Amino acid sequence: MWLETITVRTRELRQLEMQLPRLLEQLASEAPELSPTVYKRFPGNSDLSFHLALPSSEAQTSDHGLRMAAALSSFGTVDHALWQSVSATPGENNHG
Repeated sequence: MWLETITVRTRELRQLEMQLPRLLEQLASEAPELSPTVYKRFPGNSDLSFHLALPSSEAQTSDHGLRMAAALSSFGTVDHALWQSVSATPGENNHG
Protein backbone atom coordinates (compact mmCIF):
# COMPACT_ATOMS: atom_id res chain seq x y z
CA MET A 1 0.00 0.00 0.00
CA TRP A 2 1.12 3.54 -0.72
CA LEU A 3 0.38 6.81 1.03
CA GLU A 4 0.34 9.96 -1.04
CA THR A 5 0.91 13.10 1.04
CA ILE A 6 0.28 16.65 -0.09
CA THR A 7 1.36 19.21 2.47
CA VAL A 8 0.93 22.94 2.04
CA ARG A 9 2.66 25.61 4.11
CA THR A 10 0.67 28.79 3.91
CA ARG A 11 0.17 32.22 5.42
CA GLU A 12 -3.47 31.98 4.33
CA LEU A 13 -4.57 29.07 6.53
CA ARG A 14 -8.02 30.50 7.28
CA GLN A 15 -8.75 31.03 3.59
CA LEU A 16 -7.55 27.52 2.82
CA GLU A 17 -9.67 26.02 5.59
CA MET A 18 -12.71 27.80 4.14
CA GLN A 19 -11.98 26.11 0.78
CA LEU A 20 -11.51 22.64 2.33
CA PRO A 21 -15.13 21.46 1.96
CA ARG A 22 -15.13 22.34 -1.75
CA LEU A 23 -11.75 20.68 -2.36
CA LEU A 24 -12.74 17.52 -0.49
CA GLU A 25 -16.17 17.31 -2.16
CA GLN A 26 -14.53 17.60 -5.56
CA LEU A 27 -12.04 14.85 -4.73
CA ALA A 28 -14.78 12.62 -3.30
CA SER A 29 -16.86 12.99 -6.46
CA GLU A 30 -13.88 12.17 -8.70
CA ALA A 31 -12.30 9.40 -6.61
CA PRO A 32 -14.46 8.16 -3.72
CA GLU A 33 -12.07 5.27 -3.09
CA LEU A 34 -9.32 7.63 -1.90
CA SER A 35 -11.12 9.04 1.21
CA PRO A 36 -8.53 11.67 2.15
CA THR A 37 -7.53 12.46 5.70
CA VAL A 38 -6.50 16.02 6.49
CA TYR A 39 -4.09 16.94 9.26
CA LYS A 40 -3.25 20.34 10.70
CA ARG A 41 0.21 20.92 12.14
CA PHE A 42 0.30 21.28 15.92
CA PRO A 43 1.51 23.52 17.33
CA GLY A 44 1.42 26.09 14.62
CA ASN A 45 -0.99 27.59 12.19
CA SER A 46 0.68 27.31 8.83
CA ASP A 47 0.54 23.70 7.57
CA LEU A 48 -2.18 21.37 6.33
CA SER A 49 -1.41 17.86 5.12
CA PHE A 50 -3.69 15.74 2.94
CA HIS A 51 -3.14 11.98 3.07
CA LEU A 52 -4.49 9.71 0.34
CA ALA A 53 -4.24 5.94 0.83
CA LEU A 54 -3.55 4.41 -2.58
CA PRO A 55 -4.55 0.77 -3.06
CA SER A 56 -2.24 0.44 -6.07
CA SER A 57 0.78 -1.84 -6.00
CA GLU A 58 2.59 0.55 -8.36
CA ALA A 59 4.69 3.43 -7.08
CA GLN A 60 3.15 6.49 -8.66
CA THR A 61 1.27 9.55 -7.53
CA SER A 62 -2.39 9.73 -8.46
CA ASP A 63 -3.83 12.13 -11.01
CA HIS A 64 -6.14 13.37 -8.26
CA GLY A 65 -3.19 14.06 -5.98
CA LEU A 66 -1.42 15.96 -8.75
CA ARG A 67 -4.50 18.12 -9.33
CA MET A 68 -4.92 18.73 -5.60
CA ALA A 69 -1.25 19.72 -5.28
CA ALA A 70 -1.66 22.16 -8.16
CA ALA A 71 -4.80 23.66 -6.58
CA LEU A 72 -3.08 24.02 -3.20
CA SER A 73 -0.04 25.72 -4.71
CA SER A 74 -2.03 28.95 -4.97
CA PHE A 75 -2.07 29.01 -1.14
CA GLY A 76 1.65 28.46 -0.53
CA THR A 77 4.52 26.01 -0.80
CA VAL A 78 3.48 22.43 -1.53
CA ASP A 79 5.35 19.22 -0.74
CA HIS A 80 3.95 16.23 -2.66
CA ALA A 81 5.38 12.84 -1.71
CA LEU A 82 4.70 9.13 -2.01
CA TRP A 83 5.31 6.84 0.99
CA GLN A 84 5.50 3.05 0.94
CA SER A 85 4.22 0.98 3.85
CA VAL A 86 6.69 -1.42 5.39
CA SER A 87 6.12 -4.45 7.53
CA ALA A 88 7.02 -4.52 11.22
CA THR A 89 8.44 -8.00 10.67
CA PRO A 90 12.21 -7.89 10.04
CA GLY A 91 13.15 -8.73 6.47
CA GLU A 92 9.66 -8.21 5.05
CA ASN A 93 8.47 -5.24 3.02
CA ASN A 94 4.87 -4.72 2.10
CA HIS A 95 4.89 -3.91 -1.61
CA GLY A 96 1.15 -3.59 -1.98
